[in-house]
This record gives sequence, C-alpha cells and structure tokens, in this order.
Amino acid sequence: MQCRKCGFWLPEPTPESCPQCNHPFHSGDDRSGPAWESRSSGIDLEAMLATVKGVLFQPAATFRSMRREGGMGGPLLFAVILGTISGWFGLLWQGFIQSLGFLSEGVGDQWLIGYIGLMVIAVLMPGFVLIGAFVSSAFWHVSLFLVGGARKSFETTFRVTAYVSGATNLFQIIPFCGGFIGGFWYLVAMIIGVREAHEISTGRAVLAILLPIILCCACFLVVWIFFLGPVIINAIQEM
Repeated sequence: MQCRKCGFWLPEPTPESCPQCNHPFHSGDDRSGPAWESRSSGIDLEAMLATVKGVLFQPAATFRSMRREGGMGGPLLFAVILGTISGWFGLLWQGFIQSLGFLSEGVGDQWLIGYIGLMVIAVLMPGFVLIGAFVSSAFWHVSLFLVGGARKSFETTFRVTAYVSGATNLFQIIPFCGGFIGGFWYLVAMIIGVREAHEISTGRAVLAILLPIILCCACFLVVWIFFLGPVIINAIQEM
C-alpha cells in the first residue's frame, strides 16, 4: 500500500505509520491512494510525482489502493495538467520538424500558417485533454461491459484512465519516439489498472483493453478483402 501523504510504498506487513513521514496508516480494505488523492493543495508537485512513479513503475499496487469513488475532479485535474504540458512538448517537436521542411523547401506563407495552427492547438489543449479523458473512459468502460469486466462504476474506470493517461502522456516529452513508448506503456498500465480496480482476472482485463484493437484490425481486414484488395488487383492488372 502507498502512504497517503508522501507516496512512500509501505512494506509488508503494513506498519501503523509511514517509516518515511510518520503519517498514520490504516490497513484493511481502506483504499486511500494514490498520493494525489491526499495532496495538501490544489497542485501538489510532490504528490503528483509520487503518483506518476506509482502508475508507471508500480501500477498493480497503485490501482489496488486507488479509491474507486470520491469524485472525478482530482483525477481529471491530474490528467489535464500532465496531458496539457506533455501535449505542448509534442507540439514543440512537431513545430521543429515543420521548420526543417519549410527551410528545405523554401515555403513562404505556409510557415506562418503552420505555426499559427500549432499555437491555436496549444491554447485549446486543456479542453482537448478534458474531453479526451471522458471519451476514452467511456470507450474503455463499454469494452469492459462487453467482456463482463465492468464490476464497478464508470467513475472507477474514469479514475484509472485519468491517472494512466496523465502519467503516460509524459513520454511525449521524449522527441520522436516518445509517443510510441507512451502508447505501449499506456496499454500495459490500463490492463493492470482495470484488473485491480474492477477486481477481474488478468485475461479479462487484457481482452477488454485489446478488444477495440482486435475489432479495428478485423474491420480493416474485411474492408481489404472485399473492397480495397480487388480494386488494387484490378488496377495492377490493367497497368
């Protein structure tokens, strides 16, 4: 379990107080984590860092101790802050790549238009992250429902999604390959998160998170076999 005050991971058997900050700890079925849930202020950097570390490196323990209810505001704030900052870094790298293309091709007004577009997206980024948190949570909750894994409320799924997306979005700070690393880590943390929060088997959690990907691949395969494939083959034969 995790200390509510400093985020220190408590050893087993659980002591009466945290060895690091001496904060009293209540064992049993008390879900009091992660550290962000007990932050001392609206934006507590220490609690944020402890929660990020927990989600990325100890997801099983983090979501095993996560509160299933208690309001969506805290997890949403966590996701919006980290998602916005990470998104700005992503736009920075995108702007850098665009500048290389503009320099090599000698494009005139497109340089200004491209950067104005990036600035507009940067301003709207918090709204995009906020909407994305609810949409993706609904997406995963429906998937859990389809495989019989939605044993808890939508809020539980939302809280898992918000914490996972907030922490894994930080990989966007890494230029060029950060998105791929973050995407993979996101799927792994989501599987572990819904497994612990909804108290379902690992197999059911894997199926719930991978089901949308499987369905998308199946749809693409059908489209390819019955539509794109014959068109491309006929076009090649006529050449």
